[in-house]
Amino acid sequence: MEKELPTIYVQTKYGAVPPVYKSIYTSPRLKEYRNLYAVARTLDEAAKDFARLRLGVSEARVTSKRTLDNPIPGMTNVYLKQHIGCIEIANADIAVHFNKKGWLIAYSSNAYKQNARSVFWHQRLSVQEMIMQQRRGLFTFFNYLGSLIDTRSIGFTRQKRAGGAAAFLVTGLEHLSKSVRSRQTYIQSDDGVLQPAWEFIVDRGSNYFTAHMSLDGAHILSLTDDIESATYRAVPVGYSNVAAAGILGTVRDAEMKDASPEGWHSSLPIHRGRLDGNNVRSFIDTDGKKEQEEVQPVATDYYFESPYVPNGALEVNAKAAMINVFQVLNMCHDIFYRFGFNEKAGNFQHDNFGRGGRDVDPVDVTIHDRAMGENAYFRAGRDGLGGILKLGVWYKRRIISKLGIVEAKVYDPSFDNDVIIHEVTHGLSMRLVGGADNPYCLKTDEARGMGEGWSDFVAIWMRMNDDDRDDKKFKLGEYVTQGAGLRKYPFGLDKKKFRMSYKSIHSTLWGWMEQHDSGTLWANILYQMYRNIFNAMGGKKSFTYDYKNPKLRNIKEHFLAHSNTYVMQIIVDSMQLMPCNPTFISGRDALIDADAERTGGKYMCEIYAAFAKWGV
Repeated sequence: MEKELPTIYVQTKYGAVPPVYKSIYTSPRLKEYRNLYAVARTLDEAAKDFARLRLGVSEARVTSKRTLDNPIPGMTNVYLKQHIGCIEIANADIAVHFNKKGWLIAYSSNAYKQNARSVFWHQRLSVQEMIMQQRRGLFTFFNYLGSLIDTRSIGFTRQKRAGGAAAFLVTGLEHLSKSVRSRQTYIQSDDGVLQPAWEFIVDRGSNYFTAHMSLDGAHILSLTDDIESATYRAVPVGYSNVAAAGILGTVRDAEMKDASPEGWHSSLPIHRGRLDGNNVRSFIDTDGKKEQEEVQPVATDYYFESPYVPNGALEVNAKAAMINVFQVLNMCHDIFYRFGFNEKAGNFQHDNFGRGGRDVDPVDVTIHDRAMGENAYFRAGRDGLGGILKLGVWYKRRIISKLGIVEAKVYDPSFDNDVIIHEVTHGLSMRLVGGADNPYCLKTDEARGMGEGWSDFVAIWMRMNDDDRDDKKFKLGEYVTQGAGLRKYPFGLDKKKFRMSYKSIHSTLWGWMEQHDSGTLWANILYQMYRNIFNAMGGKKSFTYDYKNPKLRNIKEHFLAHSNTYVMQIIVDSMQLMPCNPTFISGRDALIDADAERTGGKYMCEIYAAFAKWGV
């Protein structure tokens, strides 16, 4: 029986109830404010002034500022959090965007406005009172997760912090290898009521929770899981599908030096000839039976090759699987980099080479993860916190005797590039929407669906060809599903065959459709937009494969001149222009904004038509 949350819950895999917060307003363009907030001021001050004078936010602090080459050369995104009495409102996000002239061109905000029902922190609380509140909150939180804890064994160490909010390091919790971090915050509900809360950051390995608990410890005010978990549709036993299996090709000299100046492999002697580099580090789950050194592919000449046996056991193909995942993730890193997901934007790298952003956050990938089952997930976290990708294993089971003996055929997602690209694209969207220092901007139901949709679209975008026609349909993850595809419908433009619309994914009784289903619609709208722009730019001649060319020059001009790369460019641009926890509508407006900045709005009609066709 599913547990009922005490108050309000942001959806995780434990259940679903209404989200805590939504973006209240976003402005696609702000021509009338272009000159008002950038005269003889720093952009930080200009953003604060705008928040104070236009939004009525008297206390806001800049959490990060990033000057990027994309979506507009020299554009600076300033991200702020609203505070009251030096204590942060955890879900009050403001983003202000300036062009290279210092003109304010767009903003988004879900800032708190005065509400008579709001409750505030008492100014004088003893440390003992704070600890007692936290003990009660932690007991309720872990009880909700199904884990009873002994609160008497918990230790609290107060941390030094600038400002008025108290913060603690919490130790002594069973089954946790890392300490819990806590601090005083506020949470605003969807109807604008403010409540004081204790924020707990809990790393459980398979989950990375941010929980906000009421002061009496009885209520979960907000709960997010920073793990992007993806549960895929599998083919039921008894269906007849043939898995895709074949010969592995050769990928040679694929590193893009503009994105990976030192290549994909570490130059340190200890890592020489291993799948360990600046962007990605590879691991395999051996269930504790072997050390990583025993199972890792080693190639001191950097010619990584391992036999691939179709329908072979996991152990037989393990090294080939690790090699494939490593090269796919590095390719994605370099391709994303060219579209603007670089160090300043918060990408995943151990060394940022002094180009901005925070170092020491490559992607750690583990294949054959036994805890995952038929599943995969990506955890992005904030800039400076390494990305984590875990890939489970899919099986097709059938009974082969009257005694009930089951034969299980293995389908390893390490050989399904759709699954790998889908997962790593979560890192792209989570770092760009709301800025790389706020990993909680794809947490409402609609926004989570958009996150899934971006991941789906990028996976099929990587497979597109110049001779694709408007009647071409794409299935996602055909290998792991033995041809059935991971989504309810193949992606396509025929409304009779793709039977979803913006209206159909929402019911006033039950709320938003499950995130992977609503994401299917978002991805299909992006596919429709691509086909519209592909045709408007001249069809086949407008397509380019050179986004993967390591020697490509004049990258920006080349991308803007070709339909497939132009669409990907404005998608990446739009992620940085939309509000925290966007909707399909604010996502559309951000695409319109990105097109306006890139071409003066040349493809506005194609974008509007794509969304209108599917009910947005």
